[in-house]
Amino acid sequence: MNRKTKQSEPAPSPELATQLENLGGLFFSPLECARIVGRSDLERYASELATGTSPAGQAFQRGRLQAEVAVRTTLLALAKEGSMPHCKAAIGLMQKCQAETEESR
Repeated sequence: MNRKTKQSEPAPSPELATQLENLGGLFFSPLECARIVGRSDLERYASELATGTSPAGQAFQRGRLQAEVAVRTTLLALAKEGSMPHCKAAIGLMQKCQAETEESR
């Protein structure tokens, strides 16, 4: 049986990986990132970025998650200082995390 094997996507250039990390960190959507970096295969590339199934997607996801870490750090610092809106947001974040943790068991 002759099956075609799916070739993995090559790693993006260091410049493109940095650009994708930065765009992910600015919370651009995968489709917007595909447009910004000039891809012609917008839907496929956006899907790849969204799922993190390729080196480019991993770079995009890494940037998004690093920015989320910074936002959560600030949110929790403000909550600890007693800001009621930030306390409410932190409680919501904790409940979401707990639900996702229980769901993955």
